[in-house]
This record gives sequence, C-alpha cells and structure tokens, in this order.
Amino acid sequence: MLRFDPTQYHPLLTLFHRTGAALFPRDWSGEEAWLSPSQDAADQLAERESVTDALNAKRREKLALFDLASTAPEAQERLTQIETEIATLRERLWYLPQSDSTIKGDQAACDRRTRVVRELEEAFEREELSITLGGAFNVQWSAWRCKDDFAINYGLSTVTIPRGESTRRIAPAFVAKAEAEAWLGRFVIGDDAPDLTPKAQCSRWLAAEVARNPASRPTKQDYLIKAKRLFPGLTDRQFNSVWEHVAPPAWKKPGPKA
Repeated sequence: MLRFDPTQYHPLLTLFHRTGAALFPRDWSGEEAWLSPSQDAADQLAERESVTDALNAKRREKLALFDLASTAPEAQERLTQIETEIATLRERLWYLPQSDSTIKGDQAACDRRTRVVRELEEAFEREELSITLGGAFNVQWSAWRCKDDFAINYGLSTVTIPRGESTRRIAPAFVAKAEAEAWLGRFVIGDDAPDLTPKAQCSRWLAAEVARNPASRPTKQDYLIKAKRLFPGLTDRQFNSVWEHVAPPAWKKPGPKA
C-alpha cells in the first residue's frame, strides 16, 4: 500500500529555486541555495560571529541561574528576561549568512538567498506552506522554530529535527505540489518578464489561477484555450505538462465542473 507518493511533492530545493527564479527572473543563478558569502559579505560574517558569542553568553547565564530560580524570585525574573533575549538573538542569527556552504557568492547573490529564505519562512510561519518530512509527519514550525538544534538545509532538501521530537535527527523535506504551486502564484510577473518561455509564463499564470480559485472545478479544455490565447507559441503538450504539475488534484477529478 502506497503511503507516500513523491510525485505529489516538491523537494525543498525545488521550492527554494522556483521562489528565487520568480523573485529575481533575470539575476537568479540557481546556485544561491549553496552560497557562502565572499569577502564582500565579511561584515555579515562578523556580525554572525558576534551574535553567536552573545547567544552563547546568554545560554551560560541561563544555566547558572537555574539552581537559584526556585529560591530567588529575582533569579526567576531574570530567567524570563534571558529567554526573551535568546529568542531575539536567535531570530537575528537565523537570517545571517553562514560560511560553511560550498560556493562563494557576492553580496548581491547572498542578498537574493536571504530574501528567498525570508519569503519561505514567513510562509511557514503563517501556515501558507508546510514541510512534510518524508511523509512521516510535518514540521511543527511554531514549536520548533525557537529550538537551538532545529535547522533547514535548502541545498540538500533536509531538516534537522530537534532532539526529543523524533528518533531521526535528519529527514528529507518536501512541500506538497498543489500547495507550493498555489503559493508560487503570488509571484506571477507577466509582461515585465518577456524572456520567459511560453510554458514558463503559462505555469505562473495557472498557479495564480489556482491561488485565486483553489476550490473551483474548471475544465482543462477551457484553460487550454485561454492559455494558448494568452501565450502564443504554447503547445498542447507543454500545456498538458503544466497542468499535470500545477493543477491541484481536485481540478483533475472526473465529474461535473464549475
């Protein structure tokens, strides 16, 4: 019995890449997921080191106060303050570039990477997107986000699961295609991206249609007619490929259509 169908999911890297390509259609290189800052971004690396040092200092202070917290009210109050300070530092650290990636990138490329990470993780926070871990269970974003040992590797499409949440520490990460395509529809660019192929333009347009009308039951033929009118040069075969990857399962079911 099939328990997980990979054909219905995008690896996290695919979602990362397509988000970047949509946000930066002319500048996206495709290597951003693996970028490490070049010397141009040395100031950001220095900031990361400084924030890491501050975070470690707060953690040491927190450990030192644990024994006192049960008997000294002021220690408990300070512990509460430290938790807030740690959360703030972790938030800063999350978006700063790391130096352990495999490709050196200039500041502009690193900025593109940071922008995509922010877009995706804000979507996870708002529950517009969810990460499934090999079909086993979903990332519990609000609960895991603040844990020190939770991490996402977009380049490898993996998630490091916080200790105590699973017997696995690292798991393959996916996003449902229908969910991803609907979300990607917000980045439809249209006439200001004339360098896109008819198929690529059709894919973005159809994703936007899905996002606007996810519960509708349109006919594939109606959309084929519209698409060929909007995107000269689009072939039936190309449209069929777009439909297969972008249209949600509900749109493909037989039966009366809206």
